[in-house]
Amino acid sequence: MSYCLKISVTAEAGCKQQLASYIKQAAHDCAIEGFVQPAPQGDDIYVIACGPREQLDQFLDQIHMRERKQDLVDIAVEPVFKPKDYRGVFRIIE
Repeated sequence: MSYCLKISVTAEAGCKQQLASYIKQAAHDCAIEGFVQPAPQGDDIYVIACGPREQLDQFLDQIHMRERKQDLVDIAVEPVFKPKDYRGVFRIIE
């Protein structure tokens, strides 16, 4: 069964693009579909991630491991209904 999460991440100043790229790679490694979108202003990054529960857990673990590198300040996760079909792809939206 596929689940979806809405994840809000706050990056250190100046690290937003690096963190968005890392999240995209982590999603690819875990076979997660959805998108990552840096906020136009501020240091927030918004993520919609969909996939099987085990893969979502691995994806979140990779993001939490990044928190130790100190370019990730805060993370908030909440379940959501799948907003649309992402066709098995994870994208960066600019």
